[in-house]
Amino acid sequence: MTEFFELSFECCPQHIKTQYDFCESLGEKSLLLSRKSDGVKFVCKKTVRLSAKHTDMLLPISCKGVAKIIEYIPDEGCSYIIREYFEGISLDRLVNARIFTEEESIYYSSSICDILSELHSASHDIIHGNLKPENVIIRNTDVFLTDIICDCEGEFNDIKYDIRDLGILLRFMISGSTEINAENSSDITTLSAIVKKCVVIDTEYRFRSVELVKTALLNARPTVRNKKNILFIIVAIIVAAICASAVMIAQSYREDPNYNITPTPTVAPAVQPGIGTESDIIK
Repeated sequence: MTEFFELSFECCPQHIKTQYDFCESLGEKSLLLSRKSDGVKFVCKKTVRLSAKHTDMLLPISCKGVAKIIEYIPDEGCSYIIREYFEGISLDRLVNARIFTEEESIYYSSSICDILSELHSASHDIIHGNLKPENVIIRNTDVFLTDIICDCEGEFNDIKYDIRDLGILLRFMISGSTEINAENSSDITTLSAIVKKCVVIDTEYRFRSVELVKTALLNARPTVRNKKNILFIIVAIIVAAICASAVMIAQSYREDPNYNITPTPTVAPAVQPGIGTESDIIK
């Protein structure tokens, strides 16, 4: 997988210094820049030199909720990527401040499913390959994904790789840990089953698509579960009432003195002398 390196504005190539002004560092591996021509902000990252196949895949991506690559600048032994900037707070900062509620985890995970669904669709056919808490930006109810850097071949060219990472993100939201087997008292059983199916080692047993993950998430909402529980209770009450009524009716028959549970034997009509068969009657 492509790796990002530590970065400072002083070490950037002259092209970047000419076109952009430095705003601030976003950690050790990202710079926030402002384009001199219009003041629009972008993020700059430093990585290895990418193959032509890789850049041909990344540059045309235009998907709602995904940071668009604006420029790819090759340099000696490395390269620089200028991408779209989203205002908001990264998922890792939000969860480190407060574990998400069940409803919040379902909502934001479902929103990520919607973005991945478009990426995985036939019109894009792209695997994100780099779903991490720091690469998920949240602004109020909006969700954005950044830093698509997946390889074009191998294990990263499979939607089930994104599904595994999605499960890890969900795990992080409900527990604050990205460790799949980590124990945490705040773990939510209903969502844990979804996490397990996302991250199971044998990919044959993972969800086949992010659409199926979203369906499972929506069915795990407390309101949906409550409705199912209420329906189950109603059905159970109706069945119990029918059974009770049947018992009462049977009991009332048993207590009726005119009711004889033993059937009255049928007496065969006496055969008149000289008549033996149907043919005899006809005669």
